[in-house]
Amino acid sequence: MKKAFIAVMILFSLIFSLCSFSGTDHESETGLPADSAISGIVEEAPSVESAPSDASEGTDDALPTDAEQLSEDVSLSQPSEDTTDEPEGRRDWSGIPESFWMAMDGSLDYIQDYVDAHPNSFAFPVITDVHANFEWNEPNYLAWSKPDLFPVFLFLGDMTNGYIESQFEGAVDYMKGATGQKLIVSIGNHDFGGGNATDHPWVEGDKLPKEWWIPLLESDCVFCEGDNTLTYYWDDTENKVRYIMMDSNSTKLRANGVQRFDMSNLNWLASVLESSGDKDIIVLNHAMGTGCYLVTDAEKNAWKKDTGITNIEIFNSILLAYKDKTSISLEVDGVSQEHDFSEASGDLIGYITGHYHNAGHDDSAGLNKWTCNALTCNGGGKRQSYKGLSFFIIDKDLHKVIFLVVRYQNPEYEVYEYNY
Repeated sequence: MKKAFIAVMILFSLIFSLCSFSGTDHESETGLPADSAISGIVEEAPSVESAPSDASEGTDDALPTDAEQLSEDVSLSQPSEDTTDEPEGRRDWSGIPESFWMAMDGSLDYIQDYVDAHPNSFAFPVITDVHANFEWNEPNYLAWSKPDLFPVFLFLGDMTNGYIESQFEGAVDYMKGATGQKLIVSIGNHDFGGGNATDHPWVEGDKLPKEWWIPLLESDCVFCEGDNTLTYYWDDTENKVRYIMMDSNSTKLRANGVQRFDMSNLNWLASVLESSGDKDIIVLNHAMGTGCYLVTDAEKNAWKKDTGITNIEIFNSILLAYKDKTSISLEVDGVSQEHDFSEASGDLIGYITGHYHNAGHDDSAGLNKWTCNALTCNGGGKRQSYKGLSFFIIDKDLHKVIFLVVRYQNPEYEVYEYNY
């Protein structure tokens, strides 16, 4: 037993001597100095999020491509079949095509990053020309994805495809899917009847579109006095901007299917501009009146038309006078009305509409005018490729508008910049 113990001690001594021997400045296989490894300093491998972007191709450590990563993120954001634990109000988004998911998520991240980096900026989505295709629940998705990003949601008309009660109710449910958001709503030619909705035209004595929207939208929507129209304004006091909603489809202003602004409506616009103080101005309507060029370079001169809104020249003159801080005289029912804009200190950001089912911009009248994509599922061919929605970022320090265009067939969003 004693001999065995002595043999074990001799063997242990030999092993200890071998382990204690080392060369100077030796590095371990991990690349760390040996003394660092011995002292217990361990560097963890970077995670996928923090790994360098130039990871070697063809190795197990190579990062996924942007498209692969985005596709993975999109699949994670889509609802599972079991949504019993979701708070009340969550809608089904599963019908949205993957390319549309990718473009929407990419644009939302772009907007979030921009407004975080530019404190004096804000953003809003524009949803227009849905034509009673409510099944994708896009407002609900935007509101759930970024509940604190947008101060307001704009719905710029043709939510329905005719003067049909069930479609008005469906439109309200669709818009209120933007849970907890402030809503600004326009009526379009299809909401009013007439227009192309000849099977269900509005006739004298029918309920007005405003009477459909107000009781159902309740406090989520903002309205001022409007003379039986959807002509009103709303002040975003935090961002110091006044949204002014015009209406070319009301009972008083619409005659034989012709869209127009009458002089009392234009006089109201001038009064609202005159009283705007230091707030910047965004003017809204369903149809633009003078048409618009498409935003893409390849299509720049492919489309521009006059929609025939009566008095559009006077409308332009009012906005230009406000922009230049001069005055204008309007004759209403034979009486001259003077409007002096010299005391208003806000900027005219521009004029935003729907109606044309595509994204466009025009400044030929000296004013920024934008039209926005339609979310309708109707149509085919070239018009089908326009389908989608639009976002605006307003940078008040740089006096810049960033116009983001999302098309449902394209996984990449488009970005256009304009000065005001």
